Amino acid sequence: MSQREEFEKILDIFTQEGWGYILKDIIERKKAIDNIYDVSTVEELYKRKGELDALNWFASLKEWYQYSMELSEADEDI
Repeated sequence: MSQREEFEKILDIFTQEGWGYILKDIIERKKAIDNIYDVSTVEELYKRKGELDALNWFASLKEWYQYSMELSEADEDI
């Protein structure tokens, strides 16, 4: 399987109805933990930061794979 085919199969996931539900849950969770006023320790702050980082990463996967595919295609054109 070519790299382009792999990217296309991965990107196909983001067109599925289920991905929309997952993304909705991610956004709701981010909103629920976005406020740091209820954080009372440094450990809680870093835990929250880590969770937000992971949610942001997961929510941006589609764009990351699209960008990676574009870079891969640009490299092939050189």
